[in-house]
Amino acid sequence: MSNQTYKWKRFWCPRNAQIKFDHRGYLLDPESEWGHRHNSDLVDLEAITNMPCLVLLGEPGIGKTQEVTNLVKHTEEQLSPSQSVLELNLRSCTNIKTDLIQDPNFIAWMDGDDRLYLFLDSLDEGLLEARNLAVQIVDEFRKKIYQDKITRLYLRVACRTAVFPSIFEEELKDIWGKENTAFYTLAPLRQVDVEVAVSQSGLDVQTFLVEVERKKIMSFAIKPITLKFLIKRFQSCNGQFPAEQSLADIYLDGCRALSDEQNLSRRVVMSGKIEVEQRLLVAARIAAVTIFANRFAVWTEPNRGDIPIQDVVIGALSVQYEVASGKKFLVSEDVVREVLDTGLFSSCGASGRMGWAHQTYAEFLAAWYLTVHNLPLEQIVSLILNSDNRVIPQLQETVKWLANMREDVFHCVMQTDPDVLLYSEIAMESDPNKKITISSLLSAHDAEKLPYRHDIASLYENFNHPTIAEQLKPYLCGDEKNTIARMVAIDITQECHVKELQDDLALIALNEHVPNQLRLNASIAIYTIGDAHVKAKLKPLAFYHPKNELEEELKGCALMAVWPDVITIHELFSTLSQSVCHDIGGRYQRFIADGIGKHLNISDLPVALKWLKSQTDNIEGEGLIDDLHYPFSKLSGSILIKAWENFEEPEILKLFTDIALIRLKSGKQIISSDNRSQELDFSQMRQNNEKRHCLIESIIELIEGSQCQFYWLTGDERKIISGKDFSWLFEKLNQSENPSLKRKWVKLMRSVFKPDIPEQVAIVLENYKENSLLEEEFRDLIEAVEIEPPEGYYVEDKKCQQERNKKNIVLSPPPQERILIALNRMDEDIYAWCSLCCEMTLKSNSTHYSNLFVKEITDLPGWVEAEAGVKQRILDAALRYLEQGQPNNAEWLEGNSFPYSVLAGYQALALLCQESPKKIESLSSELWKKWTATILACPRWNNNNLSNDIRQNLLVQAYKSSAPEFRT
Repeated sequence: MSNQTYKWKRFWCPRNAQIKFDHRGYLLDPESEWGHRHNSDLVDLEAITNMPCLVLLGEPGIGKTQEVTNLVKHTEEQLSPSQSVLELNLRSCTNIKTDLIQDPNFIAWMDGDDRLYLFLDSLDEGLLEARNLAVQIVDEFRKKIYQDKITRLYLRVACRTAVFPSIFEEELKDIWGKENTAFYTLAPLRQVDVEVAVSQSGLDVQTFLVEVERKKIMSFAIKPITLKFLIKRFQSCNGQFPAEQSLADIYLDGCRALSDEQNLSRRVVMSGKIEVEQRLLVAARIAAVTIFANRFAVWTEPNRGDIPIQDVVIGALSVQYEVASGKKFLVSEDVVREVLDTGLFSSCGASGRMGWAHQTYAEFLAAWYLTVHNLPLEQIVSLILNSDNRVIPQLQETVKWLANMREDVFHCVMQTDPDVLLYSEIAMESDPNKKITISSLLSAHDAEKLPYRHDIASLYENFNHPTIAEQLKPYLCGDEKNTIARMVAIDITQECHVKELQDDLALIALNEHVPNQLRLNASIAIYTIGDAHVKAKLKPLAFYHPKNELEEELKGCALMAVWPDVITIHELFSTLSQSVCHDIGGRYQRFIADGIGKHLNISDLPVALKWLKSQTDNIEGEGLIDDLHYPFSKLSGSILIKAWENFEEPEILKLFTDIALIRLKSGKQIISSDNRSQELDFSQMRQNNEKRHCLIESIIELIEGSQCQFYWLTGDERKIISGKDFSWLFEKLNQSENPSLKRKWVKLMRSVFKPDIPEQVAIVLENYKENSLLEEEFRDLIEAVEIEPPEGYYVEDKKCQQERNKKNIVLSPPPQERILIALNRMDEDIYAWCSLCCEMTLKSNSTHYSNLFVKEITDLPGWVEAEAGVKQRILDAALRYLEQGQPNNAEWLEGNSFPYSVLAGYQALALLCQESPKKIESLSSELWKKWTATILACPRWNNNNLSNDIRQNLLVQAYKSSAPEFRT
């Protein structure tokens, strides 16, 4: 078998903790959110490397040796100059004194002050019995010469779980201290680990996983030793498990591998003991006792009156003879102990108790043991059936194996418990057996002996046979049959694709006199396997007016069957209504959310958009389709994305614009959905400047009046226009001949203008003299820029400024007027707050703006000189900016710079904290959540006591009002 190693991340479990598995049988991944909750005790090796005394246990074949090798390597990589590693393999150790104490590295540690990491591997494989080795180790380290050195000795012991001496555990705790001693067991593999191994072996991962799950052999896939065995078998059979190889054969081979040691040196140690086939048969004997006598574990220690009642003593298993491979051998106590030391068993927590490493091994081997010994059917029946002649629930898995191995058991159990045998290979191996299974199953349901279980319906596909339609028809057409039996018959019809019965299914679906659940099952079957002409028969159900959840499910299934081939787009939207079910889910809701959008054609879009607009118009106020909630919010996203993809159609553009205008004015994204992938799709599409500009033109033409506000159209990443469109807007301004439209374009230019972007400033300064609208809209900016133009532009103006300084020319318009202009602009553009802050740095003779961020606003000239009414307007403006402004945290947090809008936001918070503390305290948690990152990240440009107090107050208030955001 291949010795290939894989880069698995393995996990260790405290000896007394419990390991949890997922529903498929793989280790619940501790690194996943769900797995972390359920396997919170599991750790990797690095997490326990600092434990002074560490005992690493594991079943044979679980991968313990490789993990110890990894630990040695990791320890060596982390060593400091005052630390060293000493490895001693106890496999060949005969005396601790000669093999360890006289080692030069150990002597150097004794004579020095360094720390030593001592690895004692293969305690279970030594030439001396493990207990004797353990006693020697304990006796040595209890000597007085180690008392002041033991804290420098980091011991690591590796051993198989079954043979780890209980006395050793207590002695180690006593020497190193309980708090410094830990015992861990190596956990099995995760699914991702299995995938790594299969992939590196050159096999198709999904095919392998499907085959493993189909044959229910996950318990072998999660252990390296048997996983390698399965991979080898898969490779040798051209990427599949042999079709002729039964599940029982695979399990038997797997158990045989677990009974055999894969370490060659260990085989040498075991020479002269029993053979693999003998070990397997003794394991099967133990399985028969533990399964049929309802025992949990084997007690291997002396009887001191403390044996749990659910255990079987080792002496009870060590009697008489067995015959394996034609050889008769005595099952002695030593033989049983050797078998308990194989990979089939593991420790049950307390010392001396050994149980099955996986319950599947016991269930299979117990059935195999009865088969090998050819027990009479009567005796088997007495073991597996209760007084009602039903299979004892705890024995169902074992009975499945028995039914696979013995046909007489199959026929016996089939009479009373057919559902137990749905996994049975015998039930599926021939058409007569398939027919018997279906007949028994339907009869048991008709007699109300079995509950309905839809979760096992997928198993029915294994029972298709040539006359199955004839067998099922009486249950579909006969009203005298039990409803549950008819539902099972429908499930079988669907899973076996019995198309001969699809017309009978349609009769059931359309029959108002049968239970709705039966009608629903029939409708689902028609949708799944029905031909087009049969699906069309469900059209009347698409116009159903459901009164309850079942009726709504029936309508949803019908809609799925008839759209888009049978029902028109007009009919479809005319029949849609709000769900009667308050819970999210169901076929009707899924159809609206996902089914409609998949099949929308270009010709359907005008109808869909008109419907969407009508839904928006029908909601009070500036209604939002989002107010309809799931699934209509997701449907709206699908319609709008499809419309955006076909924007060149004039009617689609017009309808899209109508809806977009309403949504943008309401402060919403044009396309938002419960499914964020739709939002992402539109975000990517929005990068198409040609379409985006086309939409902007269409919106501008719809807006009435020229004194419009554009804050709803610009500002953050959710809107469709930003500063990068400034030059395009200027082109539209020049191209337009309509005075009203020209005024809209110039207003839009102002709404996206950023004074810190030189290219935008250049466009204004180079063109305002030739464009009166541009000059009028940007007059305050033009005069402000001439005070201190951006570096690199109009250098000659700096000389003019110097001349003005000499002549003591007064700033015009004066600072207080500039402040009022900025305040008025905030009615249109909330980001005028940034300009307002700059204007407050000016004095009447200023020639340039001062640095806004060296003082609080209350220390700026504009605030000091302002009248009380103006100060109140500034405070109100600060509050409005905090409420309406967007810091766009996701963008600036990734960089090393702070946008002007973010810094100005902090100034607004600081101003309110200083001048209006009650308003600060009344701010909503959502507002604090929005600005928390700004408070935490903005630099401390003024480190005086006042600034520090303000910042501290803001931090406290942010934490109180938005603690989760504060922590992240």
